[in-house]
Amino acid sequence: MTRAVASAFTLALLAACAPSVPPAEERTYANPDSGYRYVTPPHWKFLRGEVRSPNATLITIQAPSLDDADEEFLAGLPESMEPQLLAWAQHFYRVVDIPVRRRATLGGTPAMEMTYPVRIRPTDGPGKVTYLVARHASRVIVVRINYPPGVGAADDDGVREFLDSWEFFTPTGGGEEMPPGNFVLTVPKKPGQ
Repeated sequence: MTRAVASAFTLALLAACAPSVPPAEERTYANPDSGYRYVTPPHWKFLRGEVRSPNATLITIQAPSLDDADEEFLAGLPESMEPQLLAWAQHFYRVVDIPVRRRATLGGTPAMEMTYPVRIRPTDGPGKVTYLVARHASRVIVVRINYPPGVGAADDDGVREFLDSWEFFTPTGGGEEMPPGNFVLTVPKKPGQ
């Protein structure tokens, strides 16, 4: 009897000490200026505009304004963002192969997905950087997902959960979403702007 009581007590203590997952409402981030919201996956962290997995997969978001954007650039979206996506990848990594482009959706909105195979150092294993680009209201939304070497498949479910949670709503306007210290995307302006 004593062994059963001790086992029950130990299980109860372990359950009480286990990290709990806050409800989705407490893990939801909304950006009213740009008009989107998402839910951070369980056990992932949100800090200063970045979402990070326990395995160090990093998600960052930029939402540059399309106000006064060059007409040719607008007509070419989302493909017109490709040179900046490549520059962003090359800013932090060595791109080691050709990127893979595919159609995707973000918050029910058509998007372009670009995945670049990368390495930080020549001795590192392969990693990848994936970008999703979607147009919403007067913004171009760019989600960057950086998978460290050897992590990809381990975080696929969390990334899918993150992307599936996206919702767009009518933005209030205001500032652009730019994580601090990040490579900054720009939108070419109309001549004379």
